[in-house]
Amino acid sequence: MKKNDPRRSFWHAVHRGDLPALRAALKAGADPDQAFPLGKASATEGRLSPLLLAARCGQTEVCRELLAHGADVSGGHAVLTPLLEAAACGHAELVALFKRHKARGTFFTQVVLGEIAAAARALKKDPGLARAEDELGQTPLHYAARALNLKAIALLLKHGADPNAPSRRRVT
Repeated sequence: MKKNDPRRSFWHAVHRGDLPALRAALKAGADPDQAFPLGKASATEGRLSPLLLAARCGQTEVCRELLAHGADVSGGHAVLTPLLEAAACGHAELVALFKRHKARGTFFTQVVLGEIAAAARALKKDPGLARAEDELGQTPLHYAARALNLKAIALLLKHGADPNAPSRRRVT
């Protein structure tokens, strides 16, 4: 991003958790859903929303501010949502915040949150979920491992998850 790009101050505010700067940027018309402008070679090009980044960083107040300004609670994604990211990073307060804003849970969030009975029922209906991928090519097993959820890991392996499946960033 170039130094004179108007999105720069907005994204710096989101990244640093600088609420006054964030409020100023939003008041000046910054789009609370603008994707971080990553290059074409990036695996996350067009996928990193402000709410997703703030969820990853555990910035509850930034998330509240973005949601108050109309940010999409799903971050523009079907699977790689701020709810999933908050859950995977262990930010319980953010998980509750997103649920209050009607964030839609998925099989991935069931796995990360340790909702094993619900995940097992979902796998019974659709065994392919064990090998599903999010928008970055990460599988439920990637998330279960990241969350150190041994019960979810065992469930996924039992249902055919590939422990060697790489994401688009070549992470296994």
